[in-house]
Amino acid sequence: MDKEGAPMSYSVAPSNITRKTRNKLLLIAGAISFSSIFQMGYSNAYVNSAILNFRAFLNVSLAERDIEMTSSTFTWLADLLMTLAVAFDLAELFLCGRFISAFSSGISMCSLILFLQEIPPAEMRGRLSFFAEMAFVMLNAFGVIMGMGTMLGGHIIILVGIAIIPAIFSLIVLIPLHETPKFLLVQKKDKDSATLAAAFYLDLKHDQACEYIETFERLDGEAESKDSSTLSILRDIFTTQHVRLGFLLGILSLQITTSIWPVIFFSTEFLRDANISDQLAEEVSSLMLVLSTMATFTGFLLIEKFSRRLLFLSASAINIFCLFAFVLFSQAQKFVDFAKYGCIIAVCGHGISYSFATGPIAWFITAELVPTAYRSTCQSIALSLNHLMAFLLTLLVLPLYNIMGSIALLFLFVIPPTVCLIFLYYRLPETSVTRFYQSYSYPMNRKMTTKADMNGVEKQQCEGLESILNNAHLSDNALEDAIRFIYGRRLPQLAFSNDILDQAKEKNFDLQGYIIKAQPEQCRRPRKVKVAAIQNQIVLPTTAPVCEQRHAIHDRVGTLIEAAAQGGAQIVCLQEAWTMPFAFCTRERLPWTEFAESAENGPSTKFLKQLAKKHGIVIISSILERDEEKDDSIWNTAVVISHTGNYIGKTRKNHIPRVGDFNESTYYMESTLGHPVFETAFGKIGINICYGRHHPQNWMMYALNGAEIIFNPSATVNGLSEALWPVEARNAAIANHVYTVAINRVGTEIFPNEFTSANGKPAHRDFGHFYGSSYVAAPDGSRTPGLSRIKDGVLIVELDLNLDRQTQDTWGFRMTQRLDLYAKSFTEAARPNYRPQIIKEQ
Repeated sequence: MDKEGAPMSYSVAPSNITRKTRNKLLLIAGAISFSSIFQMGYSNAYVNSAILNFRAFLNVSLAERDIEMTSSTFTWLADLLMTLAVAFDLAELFLCGRFISAFSSGISMCSLILFLQEIPPAEMRGRLSFFAEMAFVMLNAFGVIMGMGTMLGGHIIILVGIAIIPAIFSLIVLIPLHETPKFLLVQKKDKDSATLAAAFYLDLKHDQACEYIETFERLDGEAESKDSSTLSILRDIFTTQHVRLGFLLGILSLQITTSIWPVIFFSTEFLRDANISDQLAEEVSSLMLVLSTMATFTGFLLIEKFSRRLLFLSASAINIFCLFAFVLFSQAQKFVDFAKYGCIIAVCGHGISYSFATGPIAWFITAELVPTAYRSTCQSIALSLNHLMAFLLTLLVLPLYNIMGSIALLFLFVIPPTVCLIFLYYRLPETSVTRFYQSYSYPMNRKMTTKADMNGVEKQQCEGLESILNNAHLSDNALEDAIRFIYGRRLPQLAFSNDILDQAKEKNFDLQGYIIKAQPEQCRRPRKVKVAAIQNQIVLPTTAPVCEQRHAIHDRVGTLIEAAAQGGAQIVCLQEAWTMPFAFCTRERLPWTEFAESAENGPSTKFLKQLAKKHGIVIISSILERDEEKDDSIWNTAVVISHTGNYIGKTRKNHIPRVGDFNESTYYMESTLGHPVFETAFGKIGINICYGRHHPQNWMMYALNGAEIIFNPSATVNGLSEALWPVEARNAAIANHVYTVAINRVGTEIFPNEFTSANGKPAHRDFGHFYGSSYVAAPDGSRTPGLSRIKDGVLIVELDLNLDRQTQDTWGFRMTQRLDLYAKSFTEAARPNYRPQIIKEQ
C-alpha cells in the first residue's frame, strides 16, 4: 500500500480501458472491500440486534472471570479470539478481541481507501472508492440480520465465528495482487515492478505500461523531490494554504458522518425509547440497513454521472434534516404516540441519505482534495480524527440521551454538522472533473476569485452574439433576416445522441453542430468530412506546478476530444498552446518555457496519438515545441497526428506579434518551414497559427499549396482583436475558395506577477479575457454561429469539400488573382531600397 496515497492517473488510460479491464478492477475492488471491511461492518452491527444476548453474556462472565489481555494485529486472530471467548465464556478475552479488531479495522479501512484511489484510472476512481462504503453498509445489514433472535442471535459462537472466513479469504485474495504502481515507484524505487503492476491492473501492454509510469514520473517529479520526512510533510500541510484548505474541507466532510455510528449502535435503543416495541425496533434497524444498502448501490451507479459536490451536499443536508426530524418526532411522541412512526421514517431516511452519498464521498474526499505528496498523511489524519470524534460522541450519546432525551442528538449530531455543511457549501469546489484535487487544490486568492466566479471568467462577460439574438424577442421574419445578414444563411444543425448531449451538460461545455452543404453534382459524389474545433480554459491556476497544470488540461481536453469523436468528428483542431496558460504576455521565461515539449514524442503528442488511433481521427495539436534535435530551440508549433495514431508532421507560426509590450519573440521566432499542407485521409489541411490570420498572403499560400481546409488555432483577447475575429477567417475562406476553422481559447488567466501591456493601463496580472467564439467559415461566405465566449466548447461541422471548387468556378478568384503581377511587386517590396509606387499631382 502506497504511503503517499496518491492515485496514479494516466491521461490516456481511462479512454482506452476495456470492458474486461473495468470488470477486473471492479472484481478486485469488490473482493478486497467486502473481505477486509467484513470485520468492521458485520461485527459492529450484530451487537446491535443481538444486544440482549451479549448483555447477558458479558454481565455473567465479568462477574466470574479475571481480565486477560492478548495483543495481535491481524483481523482473523481477533475473530478467532472472540470466537474462543464466546465458546469458553471468557468475556475479557472477547473484549480484547474486539479491541484488536477495532485496531486492525481502522488500518484496513485507511489502507483500502488509498488502495482503491490508486489502482484505477481516473474515470473509475469514484466508483471503486464507493466499494468501501458499499461493503460497510451491506455488511452492517448482514450483521444486524444475523444478530436477530430469529437468525443467529441466540447462537453467539456461530455469529462471532463467521467473521473468520472472510478474514482468511482477504489474505488469500491479496496474495496474487501486486503492490500499487506508485508505491513500487516512489517508495521502493522499483520502476520495473511498478511497470508490471500498471500492466496488471490496467491490462496494458509493456510499452503502454512503461509510458504510463514515465508519465507519472513527469507529473509527480516535483512533489517527490521535496523533503518527504514526516515533520516536513506535516509542516507543509499546516503552512501551505491550498493544502491546509483541502485538509480542512476533508475533515469537515468526515465530521458530518459521525452521526451514523450512534444510529448503527443504538438505533434499537433510540426506537425503544420512543415507545416502539423491541421486535419492531429490531426490524426497523434491519430495514434501515437494507434500504441503506440499496441506496449505496444507487450511489455507486450515479457517482461518475453527477457532480460529487452536488451529491454530497444535497445528501448531507437530507441526512442532517432526518436526524433533526427524529428529535422532533421523538419529542412529539410524548404527547401524540402516533408520532413515533415518524421516528422510524427519520431513522431510515438518515441511513439512506448517508449511504447514498454522504458516507461514501466523505471517506475518500480528503484524498482528492490535496496534492499527491500530502494525500496519504492528510487521509490518515482525517480518518483518525473522524474515528476519535466518533468514539467520543458515541461514548457521550447514551449518557446524555438518558439525561436529556433525544435533544442530546441535536447538540451532538445536528448543530455541529450543520455548521460544517454551511462552510462546505461556500468552500467545497465542484467535483465533476475526473481528478478533483487537480482542479481545486490550488484555489485562487480573494483578488483572483473576483474574475474566477465563472470558471475563470468575469461575470460581466457576455455569452455571445447568439445569446443576444435568442434573448432579443425578434419576430420570426426579423430573426431570419438577422441570421442571413450575420451568417450568410441559416445552416442545418447536426443531430446529436442523448449521450453526448447529457455529457455536454454534465461536463459543462458548449456543444454545437452544423451542416454546410454544397450543390449536388452529376459527376462527383459529395465529399463530406466532419471537423471539430475545441476551445478550453486552463484547469488549474497558473501557480500550480507545471506538470500538474498540463496533466489537468490533458484530462479536460481528453474529455472534449472524446465528445467530438462521439459526435462523428474526423478532424479535430485544438486551440493555440492548448497545453498551457498563454503566458507569453508576461515576458517571463520561467516557468513557462518548461511547458515546451518535443513535437514528435512529447507527452502531449503521445497522449493525442492514442486518442487519434482509438477513434480514427486526425488531431491538430498546437503546442510550445522544444526542438530537442536542434539546440533545444523553442517554437510555436502545430503537430498533425494521423487517424492511425502516427505522427504526420509539423508546421510553425509564420508571423510573430509585436504589439506594445507584447512580443512573443521573447520565447520563439518566426517559422522557416513555409506553408506545408498535410494530406490526411479526410482532406488536405493547412494550419495558419494565430497571428498569421492578420496576413492575407499567409492564408493564400496555404490555399495555393492545395489546402481544402485551413485551421487557425488562436489565443486572442477582447480589446484590439475582437472586432477582427469574425471577419478575418471568413474573408480568407471567401478569397481563397477554402473552408477556414477559427479556434480561440476561453477564460481569464491570472498570473502570479504583474506586467504591463503598453496600453496606458496600470500593471496587471491578466492579459484580458479570451473570448472563445470559435467558428467555421465556408468559401461561399456563410459561417456557423460561434461557440460560447465564457465556457469550454466543441463545435462539430459537417463540410462538403465540393463547395471549394464550386465557389471557385462561380467567382473565379483563383483564376483572376494575377500571381505573376504580385510576385514581381512582392520581390521589389522586399528589397531594402524599395520605394512605394506613388503618383503625385504635377
